[in-house]
Amino acid sequence: MKNILIIPLLFFVISNAQNSSISSDVKSAEISNPNSLSLLDNTATIVSSNPNIKEFSLNTENLSRISFEYTFFINKSYKNITGLEYYGLGDDTLDLKQFTMRKIHRLNLSGALNQTDSITTAAIGLNINLFTLYSKSNANLSKSYQNFKKSIATLSNLAHSQLIDEGKNMSDPDFSTLKLERMEKIKLEFDDEFADILKKPLLTLDAAAAYSQLFPTNTFDVNQQDRIGVWSTLTFALNTSKDKKKKHFINAYLFTRYINDKSVYNAVNDNYQDNTNFFDNGGKVKFEINKFSIAYEYITRNGDYSDYRSVGNIQYKINDSFYVVGGFGKNFKSESNQDLLTIIGIKWGINEKNTITW
Repeated sequence: MKNILIIPLLFFVISNAQNSSISSDVKSAEISNPNSLSLLDNTATIVSSNPNIKEFSLNTENLSRISFEYTFFINKSYKNITGLEYYGLGDDTLDLKQFTMRKIHRLNLSGALNQTDSITTAAIGLNINLFTLYSKSNANLSKSYQNFKKSIATLSNLAHSQLIDEGKNMSDPDFSTLKLERMEKIKLEFDDEFADILKKPLLTLDAAAAYSQLFPTNTFDVNQQDRIGVWSTLTFALNTSKDKKKKHFINAYLFTRYINDKSVYNAVNDNYQDNTNFFDNGGKVKFEINKFSIAYEYITRNGDYSDYRSVGNIQYKINDSFYVVGGFGKNFKSESNQDLLTIIGIKWGINEKNTITW
């Protein structure tokens, strides 16, 4: 009952939040689906990829199942990263590559907590992008970048001129912040092709690993190893709209995963001591229409036992910082022999800074 009351309240608050972003920032970066939560199976979607995501995100599919993800760079701090580095294109603006493996320097660390009346499971996970293939050739990518730079410069100059005309002083400490805010408000029509290319790569390959610990009596001192999993996800994205103002995409995912579960419930002994190994293989198709997306994923499980998961997903982007997500269908069977999945929740994501240098 508490969940039912809280979700509409959250929806009302965040629906009225500011929702403006420009192509030169990372405010519109995606809010991730943490792989630590995927390891536990009981989530709206297991199959996902996170090519360009928020620095920090929080997933609250319900109040007893909370997860987070934090993005960081091995060689630089997030706030000092440039736009080309963020998207794995390096720093040579005259030689941009359609195929890149440089995103491997960006790691996504996640954690999840899943609690029921009798047990609690805590999980951690790590996700990296092994390679990204953009939809434009090297030459066209560089050309789009140059056009993008000119458009940003035009927008910046216009915002600067307006502030000066209004009597603002460049020496003011908050002048740069005011300028960025004005750039957002102007909503000048400019070449957005480069940003669209980067935000939706043609092909990506991600790798992930996660570990979970089980607290079978909901007490801290009584705990044991739960699951260890490793997996990879291949993602293909295609823009189906000829209108640049509309964001219509078809996304196809191929997914393979190995899991060792050392805490399978044994009904005879009434404990979590059975050990199983299995492989999950499957995929997902997702259709994105501007702020709304609908998807279907199917995964088969084979090994010490056989099962399958067949779940439909929906997602609505309220603004750049908040999504409403849901899932319904058949999940893998739990220790109580239940397999019905019904989930609705909120995703929230933020960045330390929303604008990056190009």
